[in-house]
Amino acid sequence: MSYPSNVGAIICYIESHIRKDKFDYNELERRVGFSNAYIREMFSKNTGCSLAKYVRMRKIKCSAYELLYTDMSILDIAYLYGFSNPETYTRAFQKIVGMVPSTFRRIRPIIGKEELAVGPFCCPLFTFRRKSGILFP
Repeated sequence: MSYPSNVGAIICYIESHIRKDKFDYNELERRVGFSNAYIREMFSKNTGCSLAKYVRMRKIKCSAYELLYTDMSILDIAYLYGFSNPETYTRAFQKIVGMVPSTFRRIRPIIGKEELAVGPFCCPLFTFRRKSGILFP
C-alpha cells in the first residue's frame, strides 16, 4: 500500500515510538511539522483509519507479540505499551483480539505471521475466526 510521504513519516514515527516511554503526540507534531488536528485528518483521509485507532491497534499487536514470545508479566506489558492500568489493557485487548491477554498467552493461538509481525500495518483491524482450535485472521 502506498501513502503520501507525510503519512509514511507518521507511520515511521509511530512504529519507532510505540512504547509508552517513547510515544508522544506533541513530539509527533513537532517532527512532522503539522498540527495534531491536521495530522489526524491527513492520516484518516489517506488510510481510512483514525490515528488513534491505528496507534491502539499497533500497541495491541505489539503487546500480543510480547505475550507470545517473552516472559514479561501482563502487567509489565500493559505499562510498557502505555496503558494506565491492567484493566484498561485487558478491555482493549479483548475488544480487538476477542480474548483476554492471559487466555491468549495460555492457548498460544496460531495466527497469520502477517497479522502479528512487528512492523507497520494499517487498518483493517485484525479479527479472528475460530476454526478447529486455530484462530484465523
